[in-house]
Amino acid sequence: MAGDGLLVYSALLARSDRRRAVANRGADHADVSTTDDLAAPTAPPGWYPSLNDPARQQWWDGQGWTEQVSGSE
Repeated sequence: MAGDGLLVYSALLARSDRRRAVANRGADHADVSTTDDLAAPTAPPGWYPSLNDPARQQWWDGQGWTEQVSGSE
């Protein structure tokens, strides 16, 4: 699961890159999807390495990080 945190981070970066690309297309492409039409990629709920302390796990609820953590203290 160590790579799962990176997967979530990568998916969020890709979403940001797609939004930026769509925004930069300009008015000539008014018929293309807008940033509001892009589906947000997300990882399934589960325990992932904490961004604050990789030795611990933090719960991702499928939409965001919760306060729940586990692992060595």
